[in-house]
Amino acid sequence: MDPFSLTVGIAGLTGLVATSIAFARNYLSAVKNGKESIRILVTELEVLQANLTNLDAFLKSASAKDLTFEPTSVLRSCTMICEVSLKTLCKKLGQVGESKTSRYLWPLSENEHQKTMQDLRNFARWIQFALSIDGCSLLSRTSDDVLKVLEGQLKNFNTLQTLEKTTSQLNEAVQYQSQMVEDDKIARMKDLILSWISETDSEQKHHSVRQPRVKGTGGWLLDRKEFLSWRDGTAVSNVLWCHGLQGSGKSVLT
Repeated sequence: MDPFSLTVGIAGLTGLVATSIAFARNYLSAVKNGKESIRILVTELEVLQANLTNLDAFLKSASAKDLTFEPTSVLRSCTMICEVSLKTLCKKLGQVGESKTSRYLWPLSENEHQKTMQDLRNFARWIQFALSIDGCSLLSRTSDDVLKVLEGQLKNFNTLQTLEKTTSQLNEAVQYQSQMVEDDKIARMKDLILSWISETDSEQKHHSVRQPRVKGTGGWLLDRKEFLSWRDGTAVSNVLWCHGLQGSGKSVLT
């Protein structure tokens, strides 16, 4: 089936949608309850109507001239299902009972309303997908062919996810390595600055002074009011000056 032949069915669907909209609007002006539900239904029908119009124009365009649609194609099957659903909806909305009061009673139950809404949205999504050359090409195939294509796309998607995860891990590793290099540069710079300030090996000097120290050395300093005020930030100066004669124990104390 060529795209132009498919447009005949699309035109029939457009007419059914227009009839359903007209019926629904008649109820909207008559019923007292459920007006919001009816408005939403009319909106969904109008969306489907617009999509059908666009699909009809697309199938008649040069972009779709090379496409062929088998009777078992997905888009053809979707069109047939949509036709059955719209005919059922038109029949329900167009019913007029023996009593005039039937004109003022919304004929769809809550479950029927919800199912109708879901069907209309699904049809609109299929048609929206078909409004691309790739989408229409895919929907011209049978259901089994579409499943194979989608399975292949899913496999490719999973592969891309794996590659993305691997790439993310590599990126984190590179960032970690860059940070390590940066930290090493900072450490080297600190060492360079300290060596420029003084060439004395302060760490070695510290260990040498610690060797003769005995337990408890310097404990008395921790109770001095001068030390406590300096520690607590209440001292006049933020400098703690410990002075004494050479060999009096200043280095061991500190």
